[in-house]
Amino acid sequence: MIQKYFISLIKIIKFLLKKIGIVLISTNKEKLLYKQRDNATKKIVEIFSSNYEKGIEGIVFSKDRAIQLYSLLESYLKFVINPCKLHILYNASNSEHLKTYKELEKIISKKTELIKFCLEENTFKINLMDCISKVRSNNIFFLVDDILFLRSVDFDIVRGIDSSNYTLSLRLSPQLKRSYTARKKHQLPNFRKSTMDSQLLEFSWTESDLEWSNHWSVDGHIFSTAEIKAISEISDFNGPNSYEGILNTFDTIIINRKGLCFEESIILNLPINRVQNEFKNFSGQLSTEMLLSLWNQGSKINIDKFENYIPESTHEEHEIEFTSRNVS
Repeated sequence: MIQKYFISLIKIIKFLLKKIGIVLISTNKEKLLYKQRDNATKKIVEIFSSNYEKGIEGIVFSKDRAIQLYSLLESYLKFVINPCKLHILYNASNSEHLKTYKELEKIISKKTELIKFCLEENTFKINLMDCISKVRSNNIFFLVDDILFLRSVDFDIVRGIDSSNYTLSLRLSPQLKRSYTARKKHQLPNFRKSTMDSQLLEFSWTESDLEWSNHWSVDGHIFSTAEIKAISEISDFNGPNSYEGILNTFDTIIINRKGLCFEESIILNLPINRVQNEFKNFSGQLSTEMLLSLWNQGSKINIDKFENYIPESTHEEHEIEFTSRNVS
């Protein structure tokens, strides 16, 4: 009698969950579905892989933060030896912000031909896929506009990474002691010298948590371009945050992949404000309107104070100093 009651209760629960779009499946069936998805993704990756040559390119996400993007690009050109091509995917919410990006594009074009700007005119996914289609290198990474490069790094090291077996992080290092987003200290994984390059350390993505388990970060992790293109093609997302969330659902593909990092973090996020509404991330309170005004006055963020700085977290709030861009 109890067994019949239990079975009836399960049927009722399943029926109610189905009404609101939730379907219960067994653990074995879930594993089978993931295996089928992963196998299909790997087949697509094999097809795409032949389209790329050895190298690396980056895609930068930016919205209403030209002055912060300027700082990222200024620090990139200052510290990166043998730099690679960057594709800037930017979104301007009004004509004033659009004007600042056009000004920034002119400034950067006089310094280098490696950095190309692309205005987000359609949905985020359509524009991102357009950027990815322009990448001809077998390795790819993403950055967001509130990042700074802190110290010299030779990108020839990054170009040589076998991203089918390793994921190199520009933001992680043994010096990190806490998580800004989780608001707590974290356990570091075990490190060993990498055989790929004497400047790199190897670790396991499964030994710790928080940032040390986030293999798919869009803050300076090096990926396989073919893999990124395949996952992006078959997934739905609305912005950088939900995009990173989607990437993290493919952890089963890279479960045995090793992590790589430098002795000291190469980049740092300066979360001085928040411009997206997908996730309510912690951030400082400097408004985009104030920063827009400072840009129009010919100012920039003083990046010199961060040179060779050793962060204790991947994200840190700092007092921001402004100086002149020497605009004539």
